[in-house]
Amino acid sequence: MKELRTTQISIRLTDSERKKIKEYASDSMMTEAEYIRNKALDREVKYRPRGLIILLKHLLKINLEISREINQMARERRVQSSFAVSDYQKLIRYLERLNQNYENLSAQVMLAMEQDSLF
Repeated sequence: MKELRTTQISIRLTDSERKKIKEYASDSMMTEAEYIRNKALDREVKYRPRGLIILLKHLLKINLEISREINQMARERRVQSSFAVSDYQKLIRYLERLNQNYENLSAQVMLAMEQDSLF
């Protein structure tokens, strides 16, 4: 069973120190507490490049929109108790858009890795 965190430590920081910690934590996709804990306990902190994070957030937003559209279509069809050929075609287009998003992401990540700008 995972041990619960029950003990707190308070520290004072300058505004600039707090800003840096907040920035580093954000770049690592961690909370400030997680970041400080990992640094203090000499655990590896993996930095994720801001460009990649922006790209992934954009992809997530697009995929959520597509998922909502698919879900709405499924609800409408459940009420109508039918699924026409055009519905299947629409679903395939949604899935193709999802697939294209992932292919674009993969290509951009590979390009960035070749340029060594992300990793």
